[in-house]
Amino acid sequence: MTIRRSAALLGAAWLALSASAYAQDKPEKLVVLAHKVHQTVATGEQGGDITADWQRENGVGVEWVTMDTGPLHERMFRELALPETSIDIAFLLNTRAVESVTRLLEPLNAHQEAAPIEDMGDVFPGLVEAMTFDGQLYGIPFRHASTCFHYNERLLQARGVERPQTWRSWSTRPTS
Repeated sequence: MTIRRSAALLGAAWLALSASAYAQDKPEKLVVLAHKVHQTVATGEQGGDITADWQRENGVGVEWVTMDTGPLHERMFRELALPETSIDIAFLLNTRAVESVTRLLEPLNAHQEAAPIEDMGDVFPGLVEAMTFDGQLYGIPFRHASTCFHYNERLLQARGVERPQTWRSWSTRPTS
């Protein structure tokens, strides 16, 4: 299964999970708070709009509210502290997926039991584990960007520094 297909399944899943709360009173639209890259991945020209079929089938639109990372999280945490909000779905970047934040969120396990995500087994287990606290799932992994460590071997050799074999060997190396 392609990464785009996985993203499409997850995109449809988070929309379905969010919309299930509105079974009695269907809204005209769902408001999504996200970074612009999330909107681009979900609705971009290359892969198409993964929300389009869901919007047509359910008669509910999707409105994107996009912000840079800092303001995004500031707004999200302000919204989470309110008794009511106009935000229906929010993207929590993985750096903010910590146990203390789960006190502000509803676990998704009951939603998963009622309407499971089509192919959750296709999502890398580490991504799911990062959103799970005390056995409760608090977020659906949507997108992943790999972080890499780059080095210039010639520069290291010129300075008499050995090429790192592991991250630990490099990060615990004394600096001079």
